[in-house]
Formats: sequence, structure tokens, C-alpha cells
Amino acid sequence: MSDFTIVEDTRERKPWSFSFFGADQVRRKVDTGDYTIEGYEGDITIDRKRNVDELYMNLFKEYSRFKREMERMEGMEAYILCEFPYSHILTFPDTMPLVWCTTAKKKVPMKLRFTSEHIIDRVETITKRHGVIFLYNDTRREAESQAFKILKEFYEKNQSGGA
Repeated sequence: MSDFTIVEDTRERKPWSFSFFGADQVRRKVDTGDYTIEGYEGDITIDRKRNVDELYMNLFKEYSRFKREMERMEGMEAYILCEFPYSHILTFPDTMPLVWCTTAKKKVPMKLRFTSEHIIDRVETITKRHGVIFLYNDTRREAESQAFKILKEFYEKNQSGGA
């Protein structure tokens, strides 16, 4: 297997699997983010976002909790890996799912207070204020591969004494 062990948070639903890359992976509580490296929990973190809906919820409806997490990421090599392309933000809220309306007795578009411009502004603010890097991928598999590459490169850099 690999020289390092990837730690996956126990709260992660539908977690990524790094076995395809020959990586060791354990499941236990991670204080910040969803994935890190054993022994480097305070140095690197990756937080996964499955879709633009989840990102929207974190950036607006659950922002106080999400902001605290971004503050904990300060000083770490921190990433938010999105399993969707940036274009999904640009077309938001068109990419939002329909929700059941009991009054109309049919599915209707979810009503939102914020637009794609609000999402873009909030992401830019988080990057500037907290140093968190947002990366967008076309698929779940692509995001999983990018996560492994980031973790592997971090581990190798730190094993060789690089900064």
C-alpha cells in the first residue's frame, strides 16, 4: 500500500475511496474538513462539496458554522474540492433541484435569496480572508483523483523536508 494514510471523516456520507490509487485509508473524526493525512491533521485538509446546492447551503444558510470551519483552516494547506464544474455556479439557480410545493401540488423551483454572483463573491472572500483554495472538477471521480494527488504531493513534500 502507500507510505501515508488518508483519514476520512466519520461524518462523510458517500466517501471517496482511494484504494484505486493503492492508498491506505482510515475512517475517524476529522476536526476540520473531510479528508487529511494521518500525522498531518493540523496541516492539510480537504473539504468535499458534492454539488452547487451543498455549496450554496454552506455559503448562506449554514454560514456561521461554515465560517468557523474556514477560520480553523487558516494556516493550513486547505482546499474545497467540488464534484461539479465552475459552470454550475454560473448557471445557478438553474441547476437547483425542484422541490415539492404542497400548495401547488407539484414540483417547483426552489426560491432563493442569492444568485450565482453572490456565490462567486462569497467564494472570493473566503479565499482572500482564509486562504482556502476552491477547485472545481467535472466529475466525482476527477475530484477524488485530484484529492489523492494533493494529499500525495503534500506528504512527499513534507517527507523530503520541502517547504
